[in-house]
Amino acid sequence: MGTDIITAMAITRTDLPATTPIGEALRAAGWKVGTVSLTDPSLAYAQVSAALGLGTFYAKPAGLMDALDDLRQPTALIITEMFDTSNDGGLIVRALQARALSSRTLCPVPFSLIFTA
Repeated sequence: MGTDIITAMAITRTDLPATTPIGEALRAAGWKVGTVSLTDPSLAYAQVSAALGLGTFYAKPAGLMDALDDLRQPTALIITEMFDTSNDGGLIVRALQARALSSRTLCPVPFSLIFTA
C-alpha cells in the first residue's frame, strides 16, 4: 500500500510503503505534523483539531477551517484510518482537501493532507 500526498501542486500516489516515517521527515524539515485515525464522523472535527494542537475552540467546522487558513508554520495531517466518506461525514475530508489544494496567494503557508489508510 502506498501513501497519498495532497498538496497545492497535485495529488500524488507515492511508491513508498505506508510504514515510511513521512511524519518524521516532515518534522525534520520544519513542518508541524499531526496524525489522526478518523473512525467516527461525529468526532472528526475535534479529532483533527486535537491532532494539530489547535485547541477545543477549533473543534467546530468554521473554526477549524479558519485555523487552517491562519497557519503560521507548514503543517501536515496524516490520516491513518478513514470512515466511509460517502455520507455527510465526508464534508470534513473535502474541506481539508480544499485547504491542501488552496492557492499560495490565498493561503501562503503550506498545508498537506496525507492518507495512509
